Amino acid sequence: MAEHPTAPKPPEPIAQSDGDVSTKAPSAADHAVGRDAGPHELGRNTPTVVPEASAHSGAPHEILAVAVFEPLEGLETQALATVRELSAVLERGGYSRDVLYREPDGAYVLVRYWKSDEARRHAPEEPEAQRCWARLAHEIRIVKIYERLEEVAR
Repeated sequence: MAEHPTAPKPPEPIAQSDGDVSTKAPSAADHAVGRDAGPHELGRNTPTVVPEASAHSGAPHEILAVAVFEPLEGLETQALATVRELSAVLERGGYSRDVLYREPDGAYVLVRYWKSDEARRHAPEEPEAQRCWARLAHEIRIVKIYERLEEVAR
């Protein structure tokens, strides 16, 4: 009898100190699928997906961006604080909402839902966000960016 491989488990959400699992973090767009990116690109160049209205998507006009990153050695606490600060800045500004996950191997997966294409274009102009992205450039390494994801029809 042949053994069937088991599907990998999805990454676990990361709880914040207030108990919330939603957190804001950088995004990325305008990158080729599978292209490695430098830490300076997290939050500015995350992949884009414009989901159709469905039971699995949020607002019909949100844009989905996904980035996988690893904190640099010895900087995990600092990097997560910066990611959460950036997420809060973007949420307060009405630009996006984020969920941060962690893979069992230690990599983090940031899922960002931009409110609109316009919000995504204007977020990099936010001075507080610029400061966070500048700090992240010295705290993380981008593993993978997904430029465009499309929901699969059922």
